[in-house]
Amino acid sequence: MRFLFVLHRSPSNLSGFETFVEAALLARLKGDAVGMYLLGDGVVLSRKKSNVSGILKDVIASGCEIYVRREDLAARGISATELVDNAIVPPDFFDQMLDDIMERSDRVICL
Repeated sequence: MRFLFVLHRSPSNLSGFETFVEAALLARLKGDAVGMYLLGDGVVLSRKKSNVSGILKDVIASGCEIYVRREDLAARGISATELVDNAIVPPDFFDQMLDDIMERSDRVICL
């Protein structure tokens, strides 16, 4: 089974993000594939120096794929060099996300 997590806002309450991450990690522990798409204000969480970068590194280390939207990074003044290691900035974010939703994923969870 493949789970897809879409985070389009920076949670004002980090417990919401932590719950989101716990669900992704639990899916990985069960052997499920997991993809996570960060767009809008959600891209802020992908910075190496964010207050949740350690959590995001754990997600990546577990085998989750993290995708970040280039245009949303630029709109917030964040360069790709500021992202946690192994975060992917696809050339056509929405085409990839739509294909992932329609063709590869069994469940989609949004925050």
